Amino acid sequence: MRVGGTVGRIFVGIIVFSGFLAPRTIDPSHRSPAHALHQPLNNFIDARSEAPAPSAVEPRNGFQPAALAPQMHTISAPLAVPDDLLQQIECLALNIYWEAKSEPLIGQIAVAAVTLNRVNHPGFPRTICGVVQQGDEHRRHQCHFSWWCDGKDDTPRERDAWRHALALAAAAVFTGVPDPTRGALWYHADYVRPNWADEKEEVARIGAHIFYASPQRKRRSVAATAAL
Repeated sequence: MRVGGTVGRIFVGIIVFSGFLAPRTIDPSHRSPAHALHQPLNNFIDARSEAPAPSAVEPRNGFQPAALAPQMHTISAPLAVPDDLLQQIECLALNIYWEAKSEPLIGQIAVAAVTLNRVNHPGFPRTICGVVQQGDEHRRHQCHFSWWCDGKDDTPRERDAWRHALALAAAAVFTGVPDPTRGALWYHADYVRPNWADEKEEVARIGAHIFYASPQRKRRSVAATAAL
């Protein structure tokens, strides 16, 4: 399922008015030549055209990335963001929404962190959408994230939760967010125990999820942040 058009414009309004984007410069040595962030934001969408009022787009729980625990490592998407920038952020937002919309803020950040840890890991696809959609969409229970192949409509129905997921996804991609999972690559709900869990090292329990990393290796979140 793809979300675009008006939702994309609303999403840009969230970024602009919530102050997630800071007018800073990315080091050119860390960008690919064709990278979408080389272009002014207005080349994608005129954020003024349909942007909601600032008071209407405040994320739930008063989310402010700068106020999160400074001792946590920062996890972000790789700086070489693909040209389909909005689609990548929408994929991350969908994963946050369907995997953790009922979780507290820290639980939603944890799901975002695992998604981005996978993007930064050589054993997984190199784009956010590739990670989120990994597996066979047409075979139930054959996807890395179960909502992607559960046979149900993926359209978000809870507007506030979806708007919050978009804002968090935008913050994760553009400015980075702390990684409370200590570099985890896997997680599962705390009421199940999948077979693969015995082969991993448990590193965190956050909300209703248990997080894992590969055993016997140094876990480190990639700290490079795509700062605008």
